[in-house]
Order: sequence, then C-alpha cells, then structure tokens
Amino acid sequence: MESRKKKSTISSKAFANLFNIIEPMKSFQWGKDLGIENLHQGFTHVFDTSFETTEGLEIYLSHPAHVEFANEFLAHLDKVIVMDYKPTAVHP
Repeated sequence: MESRKKKSTISSKAFANLFNIIEPMKSFQWGKDLGIENLHQGFTHVFDTSFETTEGLEIYLSHPAHVEFANEFLAHLDKVIVMDYKPTAVHP
C-alpha cells in the first residue's frame, strides 16, 4: 500500500506535468502549509496555476488530461477548496 506522502508526491508531479500538456497553463507552483499561524483549517497543500485569459482556464478545465487527473486526484482528498480568480497586481 502506498504511503500518504508517496501519493502526495506522485499527485504533485502529475499535477505539475499538466503544465507540459495543456498550453494555456502559464504557471504552476505548489507548497505545503508551514503551520506557523495554525489557520489552515485542516488543509495541508496549496496548488496554484495561472492563465492569461478566462478562455485559457476554460480550455484547461475541459482538457481530457485535466479531467482524467482531477477525477483520480480528487478521489484521494478528504476536502478541497477551488478558487478561480483574476489576480490584482500591486506595484509599490
């Protein structure tokens, strides 16, 4: 039986590989909660992807590679939060 840590690593690598497959993905990064403030509400990992346009996001969401990955990945999660947003750049 695969350990939870090994599954996490495999899933993170599979998620990152979508960047190589789905052209509209402009960036991908992920990380684990540092737990300093203890405000994570049980969430341990963050996955962040970016797209230049809403249309790029729509292409990503319906891409067969994403759909296959999401179906497998989400089946292993206890809970998830997904947020699609348009970032606001802040320049000093």
